[in-house]
Amino acid sequence: MKERGFEILTTDASIKLKACGKNLEELFINSLRGVTSCLKSESLLNLKKTASQKIEIKVHAVDIPSLLIQFLTEALAQSDFHSTAFTHVLFKKFGDNFLEGKLVGSKIGEFDTSVRAISDEVEIEKNHETGLYEAQLVLEV
Repeated sequence: MKERGFEILTTDASIKLKACGKNLEELFINSLRGVTSCLKSESLLNLKKTASQKIEIKVHAVDIPSLLIQFLTEALAQSDFHSTAFTHVLFKKFGDNFLEGKLVGSKIGEFDTSVRAISDEVEIEKNHETGLYEAQLVLEV
């Protein structure tokens, strides 16, 4: 998981995704990459090389887990609207209940999988053995 920053744990009617990062910003980026890898089976490395789309986003929420859900939900909506697979985000501002930045990605034809929603049952914790922040997400497909 450390190499990519995320791991897909199960696939059926829902997809369980585990992401990690050395800080919360990296956790959010790796969560985005994990969701994008579920949408499009093409290599994230290939998608990053052709990244030319940049979309401004602003998200507010009551806490960090809600912020992650809202961020990924907004990224999914922008992916669908712009037919773009987002592989990175450049944060301008990042706080406990808000973020602002630019989603960066590549135009694509069609997605391989349709993610309808991100479950609101998100767990975020700091692993004291590794020092990494970890999140478990459930994607409804």
